[in-house]
Amino acid sequence: MSLEHEREPSAAPSRAAAVPDARDGAVRDAAGSDAASPGAASSDDRSSAPRPAWSETLERGGCRVGEARLPSGMRVIVGERHTDPVVAVLVFYGVGSVHEAPEVAGVSHFLEHMMFKGTERTPKGEVDRLTALLGGQNNAFTGKDHTGYWFEFASDRWERALAIEADRMTNLALDPTEFEAEREVVLEELAMGLDDPWRVLSQDVESLACGDHPYGRPIIGTKETVEAITREAMFAHYRRAYAPSNATVVVCGDVERDEVFAKVAAAFAEAARHGVGLEPLPEPAPFVASPGPERDGERDGEHDGQPDGERDSDHESATHTAAHDFRDAPRVARRHLRHWPDEGKRLCVVWPGARCGDDDDFALDFVQTILTSGRNATLTRALVVDGDLATYVSTANDARAHGGLFWLFAQASDSARPQELEAAVEAQIQRLATDGPTATEMERALGILVSGDAFECETVSDVAEQLGGFALDADWRIALDGGERHRAVTPDRVREVAARLLPFARATVGWSLPEALAADA
Repeated sequence: MSLEHEREPSAAPSRAAAVPDARDGAVRDAAGSDAASPGAASSDDRSSAPRPAWSETLERGGCRVGEARLPSGMRVIVGERHTDPVVAVLVFYGVGSVHEAPEVAGVSHFLEHMMFKGTERTPKGEVDRLTALLGGQNNAFTGKDHTGYWFEFASDRWERALAIEADRMTNLALDPTEFEAEREVVLEELAMGLDDPWRVLSQDVESLACGDHPYGRPIIGTKETVEAITREAMFAHYRRAYAPSNATVVVCGDVERDEVFAKVAAAFAEAARHGVGLEPLPEPAPFVASPGPERDGERDGEHDGQPDGERDSDHESATHTAAHDFRDAPRVARRHLRHWPDEGKRLCVVWPGARCGDDDDFALDFVQTILTSGRNATLTRALVVDGDLATYVSTANDARAHGGLFWLFAQASDSARPQELEAAVEAQIQRLATDGPTATEMERALGILVSGDAFECETVSDVAEQLGGFALDADWRIALDGGERHRAVTPDRVREVAARLLPFARATVGWSLPEALAADA
């Protein structure tokens, strides 16, 4: 399950990620001159640049990767791969929705939109024009833990991305008219999400599972918080979050790393001066599972999908009809119920999971693959292929920087009762937790995982995104391990992790059921 918000694709040649209004950056003329480009590196810049102290160099799939830091604290990761004359440039900032105060939830995502609305030097629309003119692509995304800005250009013009990013790191305009117009765009995006029953249900369940931790808040924020964000609050967030010391620049492709380091140093020299003395963002608290609500006899805590004080008066009877009586369902930490105006019976279950890069993270990858990857996966076969309980089932190991979640989604068949589907899911997970995976299941899962690792490094943009994401959330070296961490996972380890992390007693369970069931109750 993706937890990042990407911009809509532009008309530029597309990888899934081009953007319609990438706006700022250094101005270049149609011939590609560097003359008007803030931060463009000259030969004098390169000769005076600090000498890089590269970390150990790792290689995988023809990509040679190392890391160095500028005096400003900016991290530079370079992956040299000369197979194609293409270069990807990504700038990651260590800020996401987890770093936000509750009253400005959604400000990181809103700011990502505004980063495409012009700087003090560059008019709105120039980055899209320049990107298309140079035959490139660009995009941006906001996640729980970090925000990223992405370009892909031919290798004779990749430096343009550095000038663009250096300009908007320092000179963002936040024009008041554009600010209010873009607020309406974000609110419309939010409203569209509220029309998606799966998104609404998963957000309900995530919020309930995470409690007061900011991981429980939606990346996009809420209508109330987005409407309340002021230009001044966003500017303060921008100044603290978009500092060189909080940035990681990843350049991957047909480049030489010492030249890259010199060009990054030159391009971001002005930003480095502006970043001196800025207060760093506070480190979020680790996400630790909180205990479930107090039990009422044999019943689990229930929430009916409405704010406190607005509960249906007939909620108790609605949850105890024969159609969805959860007294016979597995005991869980928290239970949530909402109704939707269609015929779907949707199940969302979430357990507290693993931090990105921890040993549990790699073991949960096996659990996900064994349960639901392909028609021969155990849960898919039991519920969908051989059984008549679900039309769809999937799982997701959502590892994050400060503690993750493990998700399960299923749509019940017309004939299945919700509690039957829950019990069947629990039985399959319990089998894995008790008996462990078979040798065949482990071999199949390892093959899928290792091939997936290879696929995720197919293009230089894929490699750059993997390096940057792991660098922010754990360690970029994970992106280059060639599947070694997965190969080290044993059947006993999979069994132990399933037994420890995935009992239903730790789960938050949510259902979205047809409104007709509530009306008939």
